[in-house]
Amino acid sequence: MIEEFFEHPYTLRYMRGGVTGPHIDAFAAALTPQGFKHGCAQNLLRGVAHLGHWLERRALALVELDEEILKDFRKHLSRCRCVRPNKGQLAYCRSGSRRFL
Repeated sequence: MIEEFFEHPYTLRYMRGGVTGPHIDAFAAALTPQGFKHGCAQNLLRGVAHLGHWLERRALALVELDEEILKDFRKHLSRCRCVRPNKGQLAYCRSGSRRFL
């Protein structure tokens, strides 16, 4: 399903990695019927993948994801250098992770 949003093999591997990876296709499938445009859905998916890799680096299982862990993830975003310097401007990560929860 995420192939409708991304083509590059590296991106697809990244999206399917991390602890959210096994669920990313189902999340993607839910976005289109909810009326999300292609670009917005891509950003939400990037946010969920980022969350999944962040959880994995902290040795946290997906079943542990709750509001408190999302709060820690949001703190991480303000200083995140995982993908590229972003000066805390990763609103799609906050939004995608919240929707995913």
